[in-house]
Amino acid sequence: MVRKRILHFLKRVGRRKERPKRKNRLEELGRKEEKIEIMEKAELGKLDRIKNLLVSIKQRTIQRQRIISLARGFAGSFLGIGIGMSLISISGVAKNLPWANAIGILVFIWGIGIILIYKNEQEMVKSGGIKFIISRLFYLYLISIFVEYISLILFNLVPPDYEMLAKTLIIGSYPAMAGAISFSLL
Repeated sequence: MVRKRILHFLKRVGRRKERPKRKNRLEELGRKEEKIEIMEKAELGKLDRIKNLLVSIKQRTIQRQRIISLARGFAGSFLGIGIGMSLISISGVAKNLPWANAIGILVFIWGIGIILIYKNEQEMVKSGGIKFIISRLFYLYLISIFVEYISLILFNLVPPDYEMLAKTLIIGSYPAMAGAISFSLL
């Protein structure tokens, strides 16, 4: 019986795998750690590519919104100029209007523009602040002035001197700006 136990014990010990030495275990752990680091770097690279893709999609969306806003501004300006020319004779009003009134009209339309932009685009105002309002107002006003000048050329109503041209553009920008702001807020 003792002999059987000894033989059984020797068989069991013979079947056992030899334990790796402590140094081999450390090397194996080091290799596993290197593999994990390589996998982490690969995952970080994938995340960077996803971030870049999202940024490019966002930029395209923003560019598309700007183009649509530009088109709406032009359409509104043309409509505003058409209505403004049919209601008032811009050139006739510009001849008789003092500069103080022309500047008052300019300030009035800018004030109305600021209020409408603030009211209708509060999300963008919260993120961009007053800078967004001023840039949008300036952008729409440039469109209005450009469209007004083009319409004066097309209707052959360009005044002979620069003072009259400036007054005409300021007075004509009132309906043009109103149309541009209205259409850009749609």
